[in-house]
Amino acid sequence: MNSVSRNLFKLNFLAVCGNQSSVLCNNYERFTPKTIIPSRNTFILKRKYPMRLRSKGLEDSRPRLKGKDYCYELVENTETRKQEPIPIILKQYVEGLGLSGECVSVRKYEAYRKYIITGLADFATPEQVEEARKKKESQESRNYSTLTALSTVRYLQSHLLAVVMNKDVEWTLEPWHIRVAFRKAGIHVPTNAIQLPEKPIKGPNLDWELKYFCVTVTINNKEKATVRCRLHHWSTNIADRVPFVENPWALPQEAIFPEDQELISRLPIPKFKRINTSNINV
Repeated sequence: MNSVSRNLFKLNFLAVCGNQSSVLCNNYERFTPKTIIPSRNTFILKRKYPMRLRSKGLEDSRPRLKGKDYCYELVENTETRKQEPIPIILKQYVEGLGLSGECVSVRKYEAYRKYIITGLADFATPEQVEEARKKKESQESRNYSTLTALSTVRYLQSHLLAVVMNKDVEWTLEPWHIRVAFRKAGIHVPTNAIQLPEKPIKGPNLDWELKYFCVTVTINNKEKATVRCRLHHWSTNIADRVPFVENPWALPQEAIFPEDQELISRLPIPKFKRINTSNINV
């Protein structure tokens, strides 16, 4: 191959390579992200081996580093560091957290997403702390007696209390009957916190079987919860017992007193699991 043909071969080869490289560059630019966000992580390291001391008289010279001088051990990754809770000032009562105007500490991410953005709280700056103190002194804001008072009211209002009374002996419903029914359901309620309906309920009266009435329970002498109750007659004699009703909670809620029907219908419907009683001998 002479020199002229050799030069032509080199020019053709460079032209082909140049075209291929331009295609690769264009494809790379097409698939690369348009925005690149730099990472702000911080890694705290320490040298695995101590640095050598400089020779006497050569303090200004640059020491010659070896491979082991570039070995480091990870001390801490600040990205995985547990964030300390931050204080916030509550603007209103938050169930399970605190009362209005109270300073509480929560996680940083939770404070911003759940309370700051939603307007339930503010950052506990000196100005906000002073403003909350003045507001609390100037006017009484509506607060609950305890952090769990609101959840207790909701639990009682969504509860269905079965009140079992004697079918063979005359009786008049009293607060201690309701207290015993609560105790059988695993709830402790003092007698003085129970308020019965204004009209007396006397029995036995089979017309009121599985019908509903309401009682009022006072929590911490402040909050009041309306509890629905279902009346049921019971006899020690098996032959005198009322017929068995399958899943009585699924029946329409019919009130003993017609004026209580609207109140009972507004209460949350309790959720029960239907029971298959086909294999039960009644």
